Order: sequence, then C-alpha cells, then structure tokens
Amino acid sequence: MIIALSSQLHPIFTSDDFVTFIEQEIYKIEANLGEIGVKKGMKCSQLLAALVEIFVIKNDRDSLHKATTYCMDLALNCDPTRAKYWLFREKQISCKLKDLT
Repeated sequence: MIIALSSQLHPIFTSDDFVTFIEQEIYKIEANLGEIGVKKGMKCSQLLAALVEIFVIKNDRDSLHKATTYCMDLALNCDPTRAKYWLFREKQISCKLKDLT
C-alpha cells in the first residue's frame, strides 16, 4: 500500500531502479524470515502484498501474471481474512493484463 501511494506522490518512486531495489529488499527480508522464528515454508502476507504492488507498478505481462498468482495465494492461503479484497485485486489486475494483449 505504501509503495502504491508513494508512486502517486513522486515520480522517483516509479523509476525502474527504485522499483527493482524495493523488490530485491522484499526478497531479502523474505529469505531471512527464519532468523526471526518464522517456520520454513511459511509466507508473510504483508511481503506478498507489497510484491503485488511492485508487480502492478512494473506493469508488464510477466509481473502482472505474478501479481494475480500472489493475489490468489493471499486469498486462499496467506490472508483468508481479506480474501474478498484479494479476489477483487486479482480481477482488477487480470483486466490490466488483458489490456496488454
């Protein structure tokens, strides 16, 4: 959410370098979850949500496809409390993906 809002506030937040940097940092955090006691194989819904926003900002076919996959994973496995929201986001992103074809 913060990433999406930041991209609307200042163009530097949508630069390819910045987006790639943030994506890499998220993957680093995800890789180190075990160090803070998170069981192997467990997923952090907040990190997945941040990646969804990163992929939407990237706005290419591969990234949007990943975003829809993560939305489904969030809805069905990681964040079932907000399943309706994640299914809604998946539909939105799928429409963007169709527009690219």
